Amino acid sequence: MTLVAFAAAVAAFVPYAGLWHERYEMMATLGTGAPLWSMGETQPQSRYAFRASSYDLNVVRRADDAFGAVASIRFPVADGEPVPAAAGVREVKSHKPGYITFLLHPLLKVTRTELNGTPVEAVREGAYLHIPSASLRGRTGEQRLVVEYGGDMTVWAYGSSWDGYLSFIRGDNIYLPSYSGWYPLPGGDSLFYMLYDRILGARKDADLFFHSDFRATLTGFDGPLYASIPEAADSGHSGMKRFYEADSKGLSLFGGHFREVSVSGEPITVVTTPGSMRDAENLLQRIRSIREYYESWGRRLDSIERILYFPMESIDLTSFWPFEQKVGHTLLLPVYPQMMSNSQILYHTMELILFGDTNSYQIDASHSPESEFSLVTEIRSAILYMADRDNRIIPFKPIIETEYWHMMKSMIDRAIARGDEAKVWQVLASFWDRGLSISVYHDGPNGQYVQEYPIITADDWAEAWNRAMPGDADLLKLPK
Repeated sequence: MTLVAFAAAVAAFVPYAGLWHERYEMMATLGTGAPLWSMGETQPQSRYAFRASSYDLNVVRRADDAFGAVASIRFPVADGEPVPAAAGVREVKSHKPGYITFLLHPLLKVTRTELNGTPVEAVREGAYLHIPSASLRGRTGEQRLVVEYGGDMTVWAYGSSWDGYLSFIRGDNIYLPSYSGWYPLPGGDSLFYMLYDRILGARKDADLFFHSDFRATLTGFDGPLYASIPEAADSGHSGMKRFYEADSKGLSLFGGHFREVSVSGEPITVVTTPGSMRDAENLLQRIRSIREYYESWGRRLDSIERILYFPMESIDLTSFWPFEQKVGHTLLLPVYPQMMSNSQILYHTMELILFGDTNSYQIDASHSPESEFSLVTEIRSAILYMADRDNRIIPFKPIIETEYWHMMKSMIDRAIARGDEAKVWQVLASFWDRGLSISVYHDGPNGQYVQEYPIITADDWAEAWNRAMPGDADLLKLPK
């Protein structure tokens, strides 16, 4: 190799080496204090999460793609202590005695903190923002914390066979998920975890128990911007974008060179890339057809207002925690190799629209202990099957094949054959109205699954059926 060639190779290598050095330094910073998954150090977020009643967030984007923000947070205390956000938790566990701890991304620098109008000296430790609580001793009621902070939220991470971004702001391309800590979160165990040495993952349950009124004003975000909460009526005035939602689950922001797709008669819109617009239109047309069927039976399908459909291979691959599919009234639908309009994606989307989750496969009545037995999955299958019978979902496949499902299907087919479709809907609606959601999340030591779902027994099903069609459900023939 000539000296000229060698010099050129070194010149090319130095920026590349510098890039990786910066990335490794970032991983080291983010990993500071992060629990080690493989050693069972992750703890439930519920033990540390506390209530917040309102957020007022003002964000100004800078020319270098960083941002500055001021967050005004109101939260209740009882006798000077924060109020637990999770059901069943009696006392918020402290990370640091004498302090109330919020979670804030470690790359964001705090420049000012005020508690009830008085400056306080906050302590930063990794993702922890410790606020001294001595002034709250003996108090009960609403408190107000103001945090001024800012920084760059473009965060890269990697694993043994992948790399990707946990969040980013680059030009018009924006991905700030609500769980990332881009604004202070009211308590929790951690924002991140370490899988092995240097392998960092995001804990997507960091805002699992977040419920708060949320108002956000954003300046300097000139490109297309989409949020997980509704845009306020005065958004766009003076170059500002505003968003507001009561009892919000938090704010996620998405930006990019997307197109909005809509079809006549369907309230849901799809935000997607130019190359996927035809697939998006096909999906919306099929959703509209299914909506017409369910609304003809008096059901309202208004849980989803927007679907974001674009490639997500480079984000969210760094976590064992499931990809968050529904954020507020927005559904995140990653691009898959299949066409968007195929029945698999339609089925997946409709389950989210109908029930708010896609966790049916987690609950199998035929393999559950008696205390956890529930026909919730089979009843959800039955509701989807009704649209299939009307040629709206093709081909239909039950969520889980069980003897209970085959029993239900036989009863439904027999009833419809004799003209009792309205009575079948009476039975299904009685369970649907009580709630058929299935919540499956990590909130145990070392990220164990927690499952929450309604308990529906075979006797419950038979009794509801016999109320609508007396004598038709033979309890002796039900599987035991």
